[in-house]
Amino acid sequence: MGYKIILLLTITLLNGVLSYLILGGKKSVTKIYFALVTISVAFWSVNLAFFISTQNIDYALMFANLYYIAAAGIPVAFFYFSLFFLSNRTPTKKYTLFFIPFLLLAAFFVSNSNFLITSISYASHGKDVVLNFTNYIWYIAYFLMYVFAAYYSLVRTYISLKTDTEKAQVRLVIAGTLLAYVLGTIFNLFLPIFGTYDYIWLGPVFTLIMVGSIGYGIAKHKLFEIQVVAVEVLTVLISVFIFIRALTADNILISTVSFALLVFSLVFGLVLVRSIKNEISIREQIEELVKQLSRANTKLRKVENQKSEFVSIASHQLRTPLTAVKGYASMLLEGSFGDLDTNVKKATEKIFKSSQRLVLLVEDFLTISRIEQGRIKYQFDILDVDKVLKESIEELSVSIEEKEIGIELEFDDNEKYTVKADYTKLKQVFNNIIDNSIKYTKEGIILIRLSKNKKLRQVRVSISDTGMGMNENTKDGVFDMFQQFEKSGKHTTGSGFGLYVANEIIKAHNGEIRAESKGIGKGSTFFIDLPYEPASKKEKE
Repeated sequence: MGYKIILLLTITLLNGVLSYLILGGKKSVTKIYFALVTISVAFWSVNLAFFISTQNIDYALMFANLYYIAAAGIPVAFFYFSLFFLSNRTPTKKYTLFFIPFLLLAAFFVSNSNFLITSISYASHGKDVVLNFTNYIWYIAYFLMYVFAAYYSLVRTYISLKTDTEKAQVRLVIAGTLLAYVLGTIFNLFLPIFGTYDYIWLGPVFTLIMVGSIGYGIAKHKLFEIQVVAVEVLTVLISVFIFIRALTADNILISTVSFALLVFSLVFGLVLVRSIKNEISIREQIEELVKQLSRANTKLRKVENQKSEFVSIASHQLRTPLTAVKGYASMLLEGSFGDLDTNVKKATEKIFKSSQRLVLLVEDFLTISRIEQGRIKYQFDILDVDKVLKESIEELSVSIEEKEIGIELEFDDNEKYTVKADYTKLKQVFNNIIDNSIKYTKEGIILIRLSKNKKLRQVRVSISDTGMGMNENTKDGVFDMFQQFEKSGKHTTGSGFGLYVANEIIKAHNGEIRAESKGIGKGSTFFIDLPYEPASKKEKE
């Protein structure tokens, strides 16, 4: 057996195994047409091998017609492959029209064995083949028509792609297949016209470049599992080698061991392939879940942004009328519109108290919305903390009087408690913490102490109450959003994010806020530490 026959049969075996492995996995349009390319190449190679090796003229003519039919199938399969490789096209009935020229050509071959080859004779150098020139020219035109159509489709796909990786894969396929087609066309289509028929066996060799480039392009795009293919190919090659070794062994013991090793390699290869397929399946499921999770997260972020935007707009629109209601209620209580009788005064106090709570709530909503959107802004000025505390106590005086609890503010009149802060935000912090103490204190007193640590250059505000206190679990999460104090499983009314807002604001002021309590029923103390900022001479004046 000559080297040409061995080479052609090897190419046949490789393409046959490759097509089997490709079709053995998950089916896709691209994989099917790539498999058809490899099957056509395998059929072409094996008939060429039989044509070269046979000594019978009739058989030679039959094999020659068969390899021309197989060769005619290669550009058709490649054209269909080019239609769907990395493109968004889906198979439709109109694509079946492209099969018609191939079917007509095959029909001519079947009905007339001399359609392309007029005669075959033996010579010293091999076989002399006389071609039907007219029909052969039509055959070349048919072949080149599909090849040009395939490259036109690949170029269109290349232009439509967005990523550099996919474009590189298309370039690889174009370059590899173009080289194979150019060389194959020269040795298998054009040279036979001039009577040179001795090099037709080189065509299948050049297809290795084409099949390799397409296969690599598909593998890079993960259209078939390259790990599975590699293991299956290795298993087949090892099994074939062991089988040949078992048949050619001179010793019965070696032959028996070889057959046992063959069975073991096949079983082991099968188990390994199944394991890899399961791993790939799990990986694909995880990748799909990750994609779904990513899409869900994108939607959630969009909804979250819309929610924050809505809260921001709604809070902003509510704040103005509520401030007006609170202001008029305050003026009524102060007697700006005349004296009020007892019942009207009590009703007005309730209006003032409710509007005060709503103003604090809306302000917290607005602040949280701006914190989440990263749009919160601060206007820092030198402020006297004692003055801000007095204003907060004044605003909450109606709630304090209604609960019939006391409130005291202690500080040294000779000291200056100045800090660099945003007036509105700092008062919001004090309002939230004092209002929190009011809500959770049924009787007793709220004591506010203002002190200064000259060594640490800090101003400290401590707000202590005689309320329900906190256990360790509550104290750990007291500054979390929607965290509320609990006692006997009952919640006191409140939004659950006043202290969260206070904590965020204080952190923005480079300060610190913390809570302490000796336990349930023993009251709570909140400490606020802010950097001390001495007032300049101009600001003092």
